[in-house]
Amino acid sequence: MNGKSNPARLGWSFDVEEYKNAFGFEEVTMLNDQEASAYGIALLQDSDLDAIYSSGHLEKGNVAILAPGNGLGEAGYFFDGKYLRPFATEGGHSEFSPRTNVEVEFYQFLNNIYGIVSWENVLSKTGLFNIYRFLRDVKRHPEPEWLSEKLTNANGNFTEEIFKAAVEEDVLICKIALDTFLEFLAREANNLTLKLKATGGLLIAGDIPQIIRQYIDKDKFYEKFKISDKMEDMLKNIPIYLINPDSTSIDGAALYAAYYKE
Repeated sequence: MNGKSNPARLGWSFDVEEYKNAFGFEEVTMLNDQEASAYGIALLQDSDLDAIYSSGHLEKGNVAILAPGNGLGEAGYFFDGKYLRPFATEGGHSEFSPRTNVEVEFYQFLNNIYGIVSWENVLSKTGLFNIYRFLRDVKRHPEPEWLSEKLTNANGNFTEEIFKAAVEEDVLICKIALDTFLEFLAREANNLTLKLKATGGLLIAGDIPQIIRQYIDKDKFYEKFKISDKMEDMLKNIPIYLINPDSTSIDGAALYAAYYKE
């Protein structure tokens, strides 16, 4: 905002005027990471997109971008009638809402930890571990001793360990955790798509989809995504793609620096 940023997760402060003065730059611009990713997506080839659902033709309209990783990035493209124009949001910090009795229990579990429970507390690397430990500590799903040791020594890489245990060792608690995460991902994808009226499509980026790609049931995700009280006719025709490369933010920042001016 106004050339300044204080990302809570980093604990750093940024000011474009300081960079101008320190390095003698004519112009300095800061981009939201997911906005930068949106610019970088413009450089992708068709082979970089993995279809979860495609209706066979692309509708014109806004496009939504959902990216769970260390946090939950949400952005979009506004379709101006000719071009798609990237913009940032902070939708990942909007409040999570439970739907079922078990999800109310999950919400209460997170509420005791965070106070306000955002979607980022659910759809991020920490969020996946929150789901896992709710299943372990509240719902009392058994945790193998060897897995407990791995998670203790994971250095924060919980996603990889939960994924490996689910796929390679068929550990039930890990499979339920991933299934729950993907259901929540489909639901927030639905929310974002409706709020942006993203008839042009939904793009799913971020570290977590890359890590758990092998586990994603595309048909099941699509069925969960299109559930709505009145908008199913719109949602069921929206194409959904997984983005393969993980360098779109860096590429987008370089593209912006090369071609765009304030």
